[in-house]
Amino acid sequence: MAWVGGRRAWALARVPVGDEPFGALAVASPHAGELGRDDLRLLDGIARVAGLAVATALEHTELGGLQHRLQDSVDLALGAGRSLDPADVVSMTLVKVAGVLEADRATLARLEEGELVVESTYRTGLGGPVADGRRFGADAVVAVPCLARALASERPVASGPLEAEAGGRDLAAALGEGRHTLVFPMAVASGMTCLLVLGRHRDRPFAPADLARLEPMGDVALLVLRNAYLYASAERARLDARTYSGRLQLAIEAAEDIGSSPELSRVLEGVLLRAVAVARADRGSISRVESEERMVVEHDHDPSGRVRRAGATWRLPDSALASEAVRTGRPVRSLEVVAPPPPHVIACPLMLGRELVGVLELGRWRTPFGDADLLTLQPFATLAALLLRSARLLSEARQIGLAKSSFLNLAAHELRTPLAVIKGYLSMLEDGTYPVPDQVRDEVVAIVVVKTRELEALVEELLTMARLDVGALPRSASVLDVAAAVRQALDRLAPRVRIEGARIEATLPDRGPRVRADREHVARILDNLLNNALSYSPRPASVAVVVRTDDWVEIVVRDRGLGIPPDQHRRVFERFHRLDGPGSPFSPGLGLGLSISSELARMNEGSLRLERSVPGEGSTFVLRLPMLSAG
Repeated sequence: MAWVGGRRAWALARVPVGDEPFGALAVASPHAGELGRDDLRLLDGIARVAGLAVATALEHTELGGLQHRLQDSVDLALGAGRSLDPADVVSMTLVKVAGVLEADRATLARLEEGELVVESTYRTGLGGPVADGRRFGADAVVAVPCLARALASERPVASGPLEAEAGGRDLAAALGEGRHTLVFPMAVASGMTCLLVLGRHRDRPFAPADLARLEPMGDVALLVLRNAYLYASAERARLDARTYSGRLQLAIEAAEDIGSSPELSRVLEGVLLRAVAVARADRGSISRVESEERMVVEHDHDPSGRVRRAGATWRLPDSALASEAVRTGRPVRSLEVVAPPPPHVIACPLMLGRELVGVLELGRWRTPFGDADLLTLQPFATLAALLLRSARLLSEARQIGLAKSSFLNLAAHELRTPLAVIKGYLSMLEDGTYPVPDQVRDEVVAIVVVKTRELEALVEELLTMARLDVGALPRSASVLDVAAAVRQALDRLAPRVRIEGARIEATLPDRGPRVRADREHVARILDNLLNNALSYSPRPASVAVVVRTDDWVEIVVRDRGLGIPPDQHRRVFERFHRLDGPGSPFSPGLGLGLSISSELARMNEGSLRLERSVPGEGSTFVLRLPMLSAG
């Protein structure tokens, strides 16, 4: 292009770089007049040569930048690639990237299974990287928009200060500070993404040139981090497998050792001591299931003596750790210090299929339990559950055998006694060689009648228990005045009270509370409780009967008799169990009275329990029935 401006002539030629225009070359004639055609051709040639020179310079600059980027990546690969320790790799990556991009701060975080873990942070000029370890949930990540965008797009995101909503401010503060931020996501492995967060304090935003230098380094960082994490994971798996194999062998050896004992107490002790040793715990306990929510400590090992002992009861819902273990069916450890002591606890369910055999609890006073300890207990718990159930079944079978033998002996003795008396007196009546006065005859008949009634009562107890076993005992529920039922029971007991000179105090409301229950069942329970109170008290007996009400009606029978030893409290409601020992009075019966009474109470939606008993001070039994509303 040529034109005349003022006294001079001007010409303009395009300077091409490749196929694209780069600029223009303008010249002016030194003298007045137009530029000739040769001048224009010369100018065009000069412009083309200039374009080639510019292209060469640009290529040289680009090659220089590429060389720098390659060198940065090679340096990172040589430095971080020498180690397979994730912490070392993270530290070297942060230092190198921060230096190349002139960042004031660099932080690496790991997102895995919906949780963001801040691995380490490097601040320029303040020493080496510092390990962090703080964890943040998915809600916190979503509350930092810059992070959310980078994760969603899987592309770098540059912004100003790292802003966050209310739920993500702690996370934003942990990741970055400064006027300008760059978030660079890296998909390290399946289910794991790392975030490299860079920050600058000065007013220099991150530009495309920074991204150009970071991307090849990011590729190298991705590879070295992936190798380090995979190696660490493989090492953990190998160590866990070795540990699991060794501890499984210990569990098998323990099973062989413990299983050789037929005694339940020895098996409990052996299982617990082995569990304490395997998990390197300071104390432990095994609890059995007594009801749906109630547990009983069956065996306890604690050399310090600072925790509950065997026989103590506790509620499963009151222990969040034990409840979680039973719900999941696997050992669970406390992640924080718990109370009461010890501060570090493992709760391990002893289960066979869906059957809960018991709960094993282990505690440490100083060192927290780790995941390896949970892996240790898993196979041991299964074997322990099998051993305990087998030992309990064997113990129950033995008890059933002993109970059967005891019952046969007791039944034979109890039935033989009245039969022998009846037979003897009937022989006297049948023998005509010895005249029997009318007074003696009447006394004999009275004794025969009493013994016949005892025999009838024994047979009735056996029949009742048999009907309870097959669910054939009839129940006819009706509205029952509790105070009236107690008075009637006291009336039935009055002859015995007069004969023995006993004293009974009854505290009854004027207008008795009402329940819906079978009259005969309630009467039988009261007769049994009152007669037991007289039978197991030194004469003259002193018995108190009290009716208490809240949402339930409670009939309390309290005596000042011999009392029940503590080791017998749980057995008083067992079938055929009798308190026959030194100091115990003779009382005819098969040991079925309290067992039948307890069953009858349950049939009427109530309960019968031993509230208190102290040897030498007496016992208190409570019959509890649901009260009818006033309407």
